[in-house]
Amino acid sequence: MDFLRILIEQDHAWAAAINNAVNAHAGLARFAQFCAEWLIIGMGILVAGSALWGVTLRETRARAQTAKERSWLFPSGMPPPARTVAAETAVRRWDFFPAMVAMSAAGAGYVIRTMAGTLIARARPYQSGETVALLIGGASGHSFPSGHATVAFALACGIAPDRPVLGMVLLGCAILIAAGRVMVGVHYPLDVAAGAVLGAGMAWLIRQLLKRWRGRFQLSKTL
Repeated sequence: MDFLRILIEQDHAWAAAINNAVNAHAGLARFAQFCAEWLIIGMGILVAGSALWGVTLRETRARAQTAKERSWLFPSGMPPPARTVAAETAVRRWDFFPAMVAMSAAGAGYVIRTMAGTLIARARPYQSGETVALLIGGASGHSFPSGHATVAFALACGIAPDRPVLGMVLLGCAILIAAGRVMVGVHYPLDVAAGAVLGAGMAWLIRQLLKRWRGRFQLSKTL
């Protein structure tokens, strides 16, 4: 219990120190406000856009010889029966599975976060009578765990295994969102850490549950 008490005390101290340092610099405060409120919208747009971004592939497929091809190969007499030959085809492929995992994990994670927040009922830093300035409009709900961090890390970890480059971009955004929520005074560091673990865990769980049906989330079109 002493460890838990010390950890909570340190959590409060870190939140106040970070918030006060940010509040002392107007430019940094504006950046924190952007990360805390608006960056998650950009993450959602990137995830949705990734589902619509198809990939053109060159595939070798088997097809039967045409009568013209057989006649050219065998100009005299009756041509032999059609044979199977290889043909290269351009295929446009869309994979909706990563976006489906990311959005499902974000939704499920937020529901669990809401239930956990109601049970734990931790007040936000600016509501706790501490030296923490609220740098954005008042946030509703409880502090632990962070809903923004849960959703952000669920989106990033849901996309990353299939689209590593986009996943790294989203992971960077998720870290900035988590830091921003602490900087503007609406969360403690432990709140966003718990949200990150919850979001990443939900992304892994949803992927395991849906992977057997992955083919149903893919679409191909021959060009």
